[in-house]
Amino acid sequence: MKRIKIFDTTLRDGEQSPGCSMNLTEKIEMARQLEKLGVDVIEAGFAIASPMDHKSVQAISAAVTNCTVASLARCAKGDIDAAWDAVKEANHPRIHVFLATSDIHMEYKLKMTREQVIDRIREMVAYAKSYCDDIEFSAEDASRSDWTFLAQCYSTAVAAGATTLNVPDTVGYSTPQEMYDLITYLRENIEGVEHVDISVHCHDDLGMAVANTLACIQAGADGYFLKDMEPEEFLKSIRRALEGQTVVDASMLAFLTTTLRAKMSSTLEERPTLTGREAEVLDLIAKGCTNKVIARRLDITEGTVKGHVKHLLKKLGCRSRVEAAVWAAQQKTAE
Repeated sequence: MKRIKIFDTTLRDGEQSPGCSMNLTEKIEMARQLEKLGVDVIEAGFAIASPMDHKSVQAISAAVTNCTVASLARCAKGDIDAAWDAVKEANHPRIHVFLATSDIHMEYKLKMTREQVIDRIREMVAYAKSYCDDIEFSAEDASRSDWTFLAQCYSTAVAAGATTLNVPDTVGYSTPQEMYDLITYLRENIEGVEHVDISVHCHDDLGMAVANTLACIQAGADGYFLKDMEPEEFLKSIRRALEGQTVVDASMLAFLTTTLRAKMSSTLEERPTLTGREAEVLDLIAKGCTNKVIARRLDITEGTVKGHVKHLLKKLGCRSRVEAAVWAAQQKTAE
């Protein structure tokens, strides 16, 4: 059974938004509320950035008990030392190290070769690992990096002790199909990927973060949660995901229905004929079931389910399970 882990970066990345800076008291209160919500990981800040940031990460580490508390750190010993000093009193500390891997960043910002970047990842992930077991590695600007080199970077991080690999779309540059293809490629080409968590961090610079996150669902992610989802609904969604269902927030489903309406309406008019088995599979897809759950309920193999899904998508003219689910909902409405 897959388990969704919620990584919240409100106190680090979120605070960069205009007008969203918080004082120490507010940060601690935010952390406590995130803990009540059931967040798995709180990225409390960037300890090396300033004495106040270090103090706030340290205070949050002491204030929460159930969540993992992380500090961001560049792949530099001074950053990692500061991060560990700030989170070491947490019940569940994490050091989150990052290094750019795109050619443009390596040439103009880091002024490092690919070989030097690989060596730095290996050295600094291992150095962070000497402090604690929970290490996250982010390849900054991953979405603009050479895929073969990127997989090599992540494989190096895993070998050095990373337990989570973060794939950020740092400049909000990717399209949904690119994000889907990238995650699929990395899952197939990172050595040791089966032993780590894959994390995705999508930026909204071009207004594509939601669409890119939906592409992650298509690539196998178990859920997507809007930032303004009510806590009770948030927890219900997590439980549904733990039961093997694909979770899409109601607001997002409404968005999908609206944006896909034009495409779906032409398909509805044609009303392709489905076999009895295809209709059963489509009904379960619409209910958010994964291939594994569908196979169990229909007493068929997962490979057979994949074949039915492939034929369904082609017959319906849909590119994803989400579109097929919207098609099914639209058809029921039309009836």
